[in-house]
Amino acid sequence: MKRFYNLFFFYIFLSLPLTVLAQSSSVTFQNPLKENTICGLMKDVLNVALYLGTPVMIGFLVYAGFKFVTALGKPDALQAAKSNLLNTIIGIALFLGAWTLVTILAGTIGALQPGLSISSC
Repeated sequence: MKRFYNLFFFYIFLSLPLTVLAQSSSVTFQNPLKENTICGLMKDVLNVALYLGTPVMIGFLVYAGFKFVTALGKPDALQAAKSNLLNTIIGIALFLGAWTLVTILAGTIGALQPGLSISSC
């Protein structure tokens, strides 16, 4: 019985290319993205990162504030809350700094290449 299953699956495996080749050659693929260029795709990815990152940043700031409120004057808890707030501010600065750097580089590349406009990249 095991040999039958092995032969059956081997036959199916070998016959798959035949069924694929039996299809007509008029297969078309539709682009699920609205962008057709790499530059447009990168722009969309960065916009998604900004839109998703903003609520995360606000959430971490609220969490750091909540830790300050719940510390109730305990030195260890206050130190942990200060550390959390500092790390949150550093993370926000890095995120926004990277966003600014990418925006500046895109503007510079757009200015250096006469055929490329800043709106396309």
